[in-house]
Amino acid sequence: MDSSSALYIFVDEAGNFDFSPRGTRFFCMTCLVTRRPFVWQSSLLDLKYECLEGGLDLEYFHASEDRQAVRDSVLATVAPHLSQFDAYSVLISKNRANPSLREPAKLFPRMFEWLMKYALPRAMSQDTSQVVIVTDTIPVQRQRRAVEKAVKSGIKPYLPSSTPHRLLHHQSRADLNLQVVDYVNWAVFRKWESGDFRSYSLVASSIRGEADLFARGDCEYY
Repeated sequence: MDSSSALYIFVDEAGNFDFSPRGTRFFCMTCLVTRRPFVWQSSLLDLKYECLEGGLDLEYFHASEDRQAVRDSVLATVAPHLSQFDAYSVLISKNRANPSLREPAKLFPRMFEWLMKYALPRAMSQDTSQVVIVTDTIPVQRQRRAVEKAVKSGIKPYLPSSTPHRLLHHQSRADLNLQVVDYVNWAVFRKWESGDFRSYSLVASSIRGEADLFARGDCEYY
């Protein structure tokens, strides 16, 4: 089987589940759509080992925790390869979220379904032999199996029944592509959350769509 015919989608989220003025303003979920070979991975591995040789104890790349110098280096390493993947983001203004949606076990699957509804029809092509979707470990400790089941069911309406697909939940430290989507998602989140365009401007050419799904809502709960 030609590996380039398999469609890969890597998913990450940003924002917290605190629905109060103390929480983040937005909850954001982003996917990175691409196909093998993942040619940027060798450059990112080289960067990781350069960090180790420079005295930095870096196990894996994580945008919200990395030093600014590391962020700049990661984005500079990924930048030449932006044309090889597409990114899609959906966000919600949390103060406009109905209380019935605020439970993490409800919010995460709903955001995932909205993202797949947005991205999958645009990502699929006639030569797609299968779809492999990889998320970071789902950040919902309680009811994890129920959440995973709901997330899985959220894919089916947007995939042809004849196209095999797999949904996997891996720790981001185990997959460089999850680390890349973490960086892209963080850049989108920072743009919306605090008006910080520094990282966003470096990845903007890969972003095919982003939207605040509650932007037109007229009801604010706090």
